[in-house]
Amino acid sequence: MSDPRLQSRQFLMAAGVAVFVVFVTRALAFPHSWWLRVEPLLGVAIGNPDPLAGHPPAPGFPLYLQLARMLMFKAETPFVALVVAAFLSSVAATALIAAAFWRMSRDAVAGALAALLLFMAPAMLVFSSTPAPEASALMFFAIALNAAAKLLTDEAQSWRTAALLGAGVAGTVGCQPEWTLPALLLLLAPLFAPAARRLLPIAVLTFVAGTALVFASLSNALGGPVALLRWTGLAASGGAGTEGVASSALLDAFGPPWLAIPVTLLALAGIAAAIRARESLLLLVVAPGVLNVVVVAWRGSVREPVLALLLAIAAVSLLAIRGLTELGSRAGQPWIRMAVMASFCLFSWVWVSPLLLARLKTAPPPSKAAIWIDDKIEPGAVVLVAEELMPHASALITKGRLVPIENAGPDRALAWYALIPGESTEPGAFVFSWPDSEPLRRLAGSRYRVVSVVPTDPRVPAP
Repeated sequence: MSDPRLQSRQFLMAAGVAVFVVFVTRALAFPHSWWLRVEPLLGVAIGNPDPLAGHPPAPGFPLYLQLARMLMFKAETPFVALVVAAFLSSVAATALIAAAFWRMSRDAVAGALAALLLFMAPAMLVFSSTPAPEASALMFFAIALNAAAKLLTDEAQSWRTAALLGAGVAGTVGCQPEWTLPALLLLLAPLFAPAARRLLPIAVLTFVAGTALVFASLSNALGGPVALLRWTGLAASGGAGTEGVASSALLDAFGPPWLAIPVTLLALAGIAAAIRARESLLLLVVAPGVLNVVVVAWRGSVREPVLALLLAIAAVSLLAIRGLTELGSRAGQPWIRMAVMASFCLFSWVWVSPLLLARLKTAPPPSKAAIWIDDKIEPGAVVLVAEELMPHASALITKGRLVPIENAGPDRALAWYALIPGESTEPGAFVFSWPDSEPLRRLAGSRYRVVSVVPTDPRVPAP
């Protein structure tokens, strides 16, 4: 076994590099404004929470919103607060996940490389710097992972560690309620260490208390715990075909086939190596990851599929580094894993750069169109808005009266503009778009790539 002091030094160096890389890449990928539909609804929820009106949308993400509220005294807008919360969570989660993976793999460098692989995957390069709760959920999941690993390795079998396990699971659920079932698997970790079983009640009580505290305001707003469970239960629609979507999204998270397939093959090699070496601690990540895929395949998700599957992506990242470590050891070249990871980071960044550059140069098309309308209209002017673009319009059009285009009625004759998805061929239409790119298609299905503003003449009656 390696010298613990040497392992600690190696971890500090490797984790330091991983944190630095994540910090820099997230700082270079800050978005301009709201992009996907859930984001502006979260922004409205910071200052005007009303779950019955859809802000926040189910399942609520209450702890992520609370983290953003804590930053509002420094941030100028809810958008900035949400982005900064995601940014800080990404940096903290990198260090915490590296530490947790170190405890499970007993390899300091492998732990840091696995955390880096996770956060440099194209999906995380794109989404962990947007107003999304998943990075914060990963941060709390890593806290729970560290505590579970300590309990199972006799490193710190104390009530404090058990309480930290319960608090980490509660924080994970509070940031991303869709991960409840996978996160609860970690809560059961003390059952697999006879000496730690007596601490399970402490972990469970901490989880229950923490979850009740986090969801208290949502529960009160909705009319009680039963109404809260019913509301969150409506969050994901599921439906036919979600199994294929889940498996496809898991691969897409690592980029194009020439990046995703090698990662998948390394993960399979990692599974074989872990089974031969009886590394049962890896199940702390693998079991929630598998259940994560099952739940998303069964129920679907209100978020982008690659975001909903981040626990599975974390498991694949750890297994891929385990397989890469095994291959390096067999070849007698342990440094090869660092070279491969450096190449992956570079290729991942280059592949996703068209989308990141588009986002750096201009606001997402729905936001840019809404801002353009707000600059052009007079106070009280009627704006017709397609239902799927209403969150962006509500967050950014401050002077107009917004009317759903689907049931505009008499208001149609008074409208100045109509905000619609896609490219309009109407005379005088203004089209706002991002360049088409493979990362946008794979990671977000090209959603909101093109929107149009169609001028309407209030003097002409509606047809």
